[in-house]
Amino acid sequence: MESARVNIKALLKRIEGGDRSAFARVVEHFQRPLFSYLGRMGLHQGPAEEIAQETFLRAWTRLSDYDPARSEFSTWLFTIGRNLALHELARAVAKHEVATGEALPDVACERVQPPEAWIDAQRRRQVHAAL
Repeated sequence: MESARVNIKALLKRIEGGDRSAFARVVEHFQRPLFSYLGRMGLHQGPAEEIAQETFLRAWTRLSDYDPARSEFSTWLFTIGRNLALHELARAVAKHEVATGEALPDVACERVQPPEAWIDAQRRRQVHAAL
């Protein structure tokens, strides 16, 4: 892992020097781990891909904000991704919430069966399947 840090640091120096192709190497290095991280946060493939792209775009445009004395580049990059993902997840939840004051739909309440009835129904299904 130490060699990856040295490699990333070298790539960042090349980017500072104006080498745009070095950023493509940074994207290649972090693309899969970032996408996996976003998936573990609960995002589906489409939104995770969009957020990963936006993460790299923001990292590119705000690279001057990165301070190696404060954190590793990967921490900074994944924090951008996490913040974008949290915003997307909150937006998705808000989109599906019922507005305050709206009537909730009527839900038909079923009568709960006693455990004996459920056990009898299970046995009937097992006998039926065996026949």
